[in-house]
Amino acid sequence: MITKNTNTMTKLMLVLFIGFSIPSCACSCEYSNNMIERFANAEIIFSGKVLSVQYCELENNRPVKLYSIAMTKSFKGDNKQTIQLITGMGDGDCGDDFTIGEDYVIFGYYARYTVKNDGLYETNICMWNILLSEFPRALEYLSLIKSGKVTKENFKNF
Repeated sequence: MITKNTNTMTKLMLVLFIGFSIPSCACSCEYSNNMIERFANAEIIFSGKVLSVQYCELENNRPVKLYSIAMTKSFKGDNKQTIQLITGMGDGDCGDDFTIGEDYVIFGYYARYTVKNDGLYETNICMWNILLSEFPRALEYLSLIKSGKVTKENFKNF
């Protein structure tokens, strides 16, 4: 038998639970872990040294980090000296974090909130960006993939 106090308490708990629930966003990656597939899906792939970072907002009030990166080698897409790259802040928006002065391999795409081919690219943690000091053979693998010497069928041999 449910008493009036138990029923009232249940309603109160439900109101408190719903009233104090904080909406949250979480990053969910749906990209492949296979480097060959990521190579095919990215619009730009390059290695480079991070020069600077600025914190700003896009026109849609989305906060982002804007990195300036000195390109060392292009594997796909633009072959500019310096790449402008945006990524989210990392608070559930899949934003990546790069350290100034470090060398990376970066997989990216044309920034969604800008005009295509304006030179601004975007990346996120789901793109499998690589800190070169942690995976120095990445440049070798990407060169082989670019040359066509490594395919999905023979990737396991490398």
